[in-house]
Formats: sequence, structure tokens, C-alpha cells
Amino acid sequence: MDLRNHFRSLHEQRSREEAKHHFQRLVDGAYDLALLVHDEDVLPLGAEQP
Repeated sequence: MDLRNHFRSLHEQRSREEAKHHFQRLVDGAYDLALLVHDEDVLPLGAEQP
């Protein structure tokens, strides 16, 4: 394996790790938001305000 291929594979591995990390943060954020909405007992979108 030459140096260029070595660095390319390192970069691809790092990109995958970062993508996985960002996706996990997105999932965690969506979960937190769902808990918050559930806790606040907000009205569904489009519902009439009392």
C-alpha cells in the first residue's frame, strides 16, 4: 500500500467515525425533543388553542 492510499483509507475511516458521531447526536437530540414535548403535553400541530 502506498502512502497516498494509506492516508485515503485513514481519511475515509475518520469520516465514517464523524458521521456516526453526528448521527448519534442527531438521534439523541430527537429523543430529548420527543421527551420534552411529551413532558410539556403540548397540543398537536394544527390543534385549536383553548
